[in-house]
Amino acid sequence: MQPRFRPGQSGFTKSSTNRIRVERDVDRVRLVTRGGYDWTKRYPWIAESALKNRIKHFVIDGEAVVLGLDRGIRFQCAAFRQAQR
Repeated sequence: MQPRFRPGQSGFTKSSTNRIRVERDVDRVRLVTRGGYDWTKRYPWIAESALKNRIKHFVIDGEAVVLGLDRGIRFQCAAFRQAQR
């Protein structure tokens, strides 16, 4: 099965994203990388969004990306964030 792309969209399967685990325990949220680094301060809007969720205990494992107003991934921004490590 071939992936589907919109016109103007590239066919990259791997992007400059950051693998992050969001851990919430009542009023405490941590964003942890695969290497165990705490990136909560690096992505505060993700932590704030996790606190708005009515579920008080959860773990979400996924990719953190920077989206533009057109909903496209901003590879330069994500790569810049990776370079700041």
